[in-house]
Amino acid sequence: TGAPVYASMINYPFAAQLHDPVRVLARAEDYVFPYQGGAFTVRYDYSASHPETITSFLRDIIAGGEFARRPRNRATVIAHIAAELGVSFFVITFGYSLRQSRTL
Repeated sequence: TGAPVYASMINYPFAAQLHDPVRVLARAEDYVFPYQGGAFTVRYDYSASHPETITSFLRDIIAGGEFARRPRNRATVIAHIAAELGVSFFVITFGYSLRQSRTL
């Protein structure tokens, strides 16, 4: 709209690309445990009528996280995130390294 933005919550990796005069008030990773992240929600009626879909989705989300945490998959994970988000390899590599050091 062109209106000024007075405050915002931006997650990594986009936060790593911010330039002055942005003032960071707090970093979420300093206040939440590494296992916390986003939420997946589903309507009860859908989950009740599609339990196999819900189970498969959750199983695959967990498998994806396990894949991403394995050091041998580092290059694949970084390349995928960079391609999907259009973010530089430097920013992704830095963020991935931070996450790995906190979760291993």
